[in-house]
Amino acid sequence: MKFLLFISLTVVFLSSLEESSSKEIVLLPTENTTSENEFYPNEFKCYYDTSVIFTSNWSVNSTFSYHGRSTFSMGDTLDLRYPLDNLKAEFPVKNKVSTGFEYRHGIFHEGLDITLRTGDTVVSAFEGKVRYAKYNPGGFGNLVVLRHPNGLETYYAHLSKILVKPNQVVTAGELIGKGGSTGRSTGPHLHFEVRIQDKSLNPAKLFDIEKFTILSDRLVLDQSVFR
Repeated sequence: MKFLLFISLTVVFLSSLEESSSKEIVLLPTENTTSENEFYPNEFKCYYDTSVIFTSNWSVNSTFSYHGRSTFSMGDTLDLRYPLDNLKAEFPVKNKVSTGFEYRHGIFHEGLDITLRTGDTVVSAFEGKVRYAKYNPGGFGNLVVLRHPNGLETYYAHLSKILVKPNQVVTAGELIGKGGSTGRSTGPHLHFEVRIQDKSLNPAKLFDIEKFTILSDRLVLDQSVFR
């Protein structure tokens, strides 16, 4: 009788521990299993749990919301398809990239500058939820930040008009704003950034910037992806 009680209490404890972990951690390392959801070593699965993804380090007033609390490691792999079977992605403005992810005048440029005319359509790169949508005094001007189910965030800056609101759910390719030249800008263009837990990634590692198509359905986080 005591043995059976011990087994029952152990199962309850392990179940509660697993549930607690899934609620506290956004990106969880997965191990090889024999289940239908098998992942490879060093691959991170982002759990599509709105109680975690869209609440943990969630701020509609802060440009950057993780404040150094990063949990990823070099060599981790993000599944860009998750939670969809088929990856849906759209280049935000299908125009020429004038400035890349590079040093410019001694300052590192954290994203891509994409040419456009004031009033041109700007769309969401992936499905997700609006975390920030207002004028940013730090140089971005009218800025929209979207968080996506795989843990990435995308930034759309210098907009002439913002057409979404914080906590609004959007799909890939959905209209989120109009291009412009607000903030620290010398002319109409879209400043487009991709970040993971506030760390900037090279968008050209995700998109073919000439064909405007996604390069792969997975992204390996190695040093070449960052600055």
